[in-house]
Amino acid sequence: MPQHAYEGLDGSGKSYLIATDIAKWIKHRERKTVWTLNINVKGAYELSNFHQAFFLHDSVIAVDELQDLFPASNRKIDPVTKHIVSMHRHNRNVILWASQAWEFVHSYFRYTTRDVWQCEALHADRMTGKSKWFGTNLQRHMAELITAPERERGIAHPKILDTRKFFINKKFAKTYDSYRKIENNFDLAMVMDFIEENGVNAYLATITNPYLQYPDVFDSAGNLLKKSK
Repeated sequence: MPQHAYEGLDGSGKSYLIATDIAKWIKHRERKTVWTLNINVKGAYELSNFHQAFFLHDSVIAVDELQDLFPASNRKIDPVTKHIVSMHRHNRNVILWASQAWEFVHSYFRYTTRDVWQCEALHADRMTGKSKWFGTNLQRHMAELITAPERERGIAHPKILDTRKFFINKKFAKTYDSYRKIENNFDLAMVMDFIEENGVNAYLATITNPYLQYPDVFDSAGNLLKKSK
């Protein structure tokens, strides 16, 4: 199970693209539960803290604006996050994360990512900011998939693994909310200090298992036992 990234400036369509991929997981791969952080997608559950992913199994974990949680710095990544990222394949999880720029995100996530979708808006009108194509004001976008190592090395002409062209239209945009106010209390420095003073187990004891926050009933392994109406 890979770790994918989505990179692009505001309005480039990265949140739209990640929401599209999440919708595919929900529709076609019912065995996996979808959890999101910093992005509101219909049909997905929400995390309130990235460390809650410690409890997840058989899940898609989508995080938007990752640079707000783990900005590029020299500070070490905490052991809880390292466990989540290093063990996500063994827990049959998929991690999708998005950021405005690759360089904004902590190097640990950049190094552990397999590939990245680079998103951009095409033919944007300088006056209105809207794309014009065939006389419409639908916003036309393009995303190119390259490997994360090539993006990290800054290769001028990386090998394009895949290309996606898409429109942002009002109908599908209703499946997610890119303007939703994000209330994030995650403080990496505070977490590191707490773990250093009290240990990882003490910190995990303060993290609420996300499965307990929803009417669906799960067992300790994250398997769905009873579906709410």
